[in-house]
Amino acid sequence: MIRQQHLHSVSQQRYYFGVVVDMIAEFIGETREETHELLKSEHLPQREIELLEGTKLTMPPTTRNLSVEQYTEYIERCRRWAATFLGLSIPDANELEVKL
Repeated sequence: MIRQQHLHSVSQQRYYFGVVVDMIAEFIGETREETHELLKSEHLPQREIELLEGTKLTMPPTTRNLSVEQYTEYIERCRRWAATFLGLSIPDANELEVKL
């Protein structure tokens, strides 16, 4: 089986984990991995897969197959959520001077 390549960009992923996830994780006192799981569960739908015999399994959400546009929307939902529920302002990727 050939694994599908990531559809979103490396720079999006760096910004998401290096800024969005890290800032929220630090703010709520959780690890990067736990915060990523929280954000996925809050902002992405669960997936359903069908096995060969027809049985369906519900799988946790993933960012793996998001397109550039979908990943951008996901990141924006995470930023809005952080602002609304945590009072945490996360800078937009374009506002950062550091190269991600």
